[in-house]
Amino acid sequence: MTINTFINKPDSEPSFLLNKLIDMIEDIPKGETLHIAFYYLRNIRMCNALIQAKDRGVKIKILMSGNTYYKTGNVDSIKFLRNNGFNENVFRLRHTPNIMKRRMHLKLFLASKCGSRKYISLFGTYNPSGNDENEKDVFDVIGDQDNGYNVMMEIEEDKAIYDYLLKYFITLFEKPEGRFMYPSKSFRDISFYPSPSKNNRFLSYIKDLEQNVENIKNLRIRIAVSHISERVTVKTLCKLAVMGHDIEIIGHDTERRFPKKVEKRLKKHRVMVIRYIHPEGFPMHCKFILSEYNDINGKSYYDLFLGSMNLTNKSYYRNDELLALFSNHTIFEDFSKLYEELRANTLKYLDKTTV
Repeated sequence: MTINTFINKPDSEPSFLLNKLIDMIEDIPKGETLHIAFYYLRNIRMCNALIQAKDRGVKIKILMSGNTYYKTGNVDSIKFLRNNGFNENVFRLRHTPNIMKRRMHLKLFLASKCGSRKYISLFGTYNPSGNDENEKDVFDVIGDQDNGYNVMMEIEEDKAIYDYLLKYFITLFEKPEGRFMYPSKSFRDISFYPSPSKNNRFLSYIKDLEQNVENIKNLRIRIAVSHISERVTVKTLCKLAVMGHDIEIIGHDTERRFPKKVEKRLKKHRVMVIRYIHPEGFPMHCKFILSEYNDINGKSYYDLFLGSMNLTNKSYYRNDELLALFSNHTIFEDFSKLYEELRANTLKYLDKTTV
């Protein structure tokens, strides 16, 4: 198994993830399979790459959210794909508009072969939501995700993980309006949502830290997430901070994604809070959590949570989401560097911080 991290950076590598995914689609040989699920899939250049792949004999299935925050977000690409032979056998919408406003918030890319590599599994935070031009009306609502901070994790040559993710994808594809399709347990530390609280991997993790706080030392949690508002999560992080542990959050600068009342409560309870801001308005769409501590015997733990999931009620209990846990020091350090880069850039752009 090989793990690679792909990061979109507004100042040095804009549109990196869009170009990476298109290149990968173009590298999939005839007869191989590609399964993709995106909340937004608006980029026509990527749609053209998918059409060309289908025409050369790649077996493709596409799952797209039928219910998005930007109401007409996927309309043009849906029409474009359907006009080019993507019928119900290969392209379906998940959660068309419904009263509960459930959304398929996944970002998942599964290829059986890509060039000489086999069993490629990508997941993370990136949606191909731009259309290679400045669409101000769209960007004002959802941000320019092609140029903002986004991250995708790639796992290759691991057929077990590939098959597990593929099985989940097929379940959603075959029952696009089905609810609560999550497995009861995680596999290889990959969990799906919506989930009841008892199966919420991250929530259980921080609750365990709180309840076993006498057995841990030097706890430090750093969170880079665009949306945060879920009550129990905020309450538990506040408790850990009041106990004297180092808790810090970089959140988005909008009220919708990160309400001021949540920020105020966190800061009141000694949580360090910074709102990400970029001079050109590019968003910070990352969703990862870094947790490090020592146990009473001096053993060090380095845990990274990464996926599509925000720390909100909708992500926990309504939306289709993915969250993976990596307890690997090397990967942890890579994301630690990314976190510090986000922090440094944010403070550089601000006249003063919110902390």
